[in-house]
Amino acid sequence: MKKTILFTFSMLIATLGIGQNKTIKCSYSINEVKDFKTEYKERNIIITPQLITITKLLNGGKEDAKCKIDKTAEKEFNDKICIWYYCTSTVKDFINGYSKMIVIVSKSNDVIDLYTFADEVTVFHQSFHK
Repeated sequence: MKKTILFTFSMLIATLGIGQNKTIKCSYSINEVKDFKTEYKERNIIITPQLITITKLLNGGKEDAKCKIDKTAEKEFNDKICIWYYCTSTVKDFINGYSKMIVIVSKSNDVIDLYTFADEVTVFHQSFHK
């Protein structure tokens, strides 16, 4: 009898311990809102086998952005086959060093996407259209 009561009690404790629901009460939430800005500025994007140059991109449109191509790949992006250029910036930032970039060019060259990785967390995206 003691074994039966002990077994039932231990099963009850185990079931309650495993089957507990957790409720977390939150007093507020933070919703991040993205702000998109469209600039109508004529830029040239020059792609050579070693370097990609985007004119009038840095310092308020006064300097060109240059990045050294590390490798290329052909992958799908937005339901299109595109050329992906994995790059490293040629200008060293005094805080983060050299930033990594991915330049994605569609086969029709109508859209070019630039992803700049400032650090492990911060990614900037720019899209250039014909």
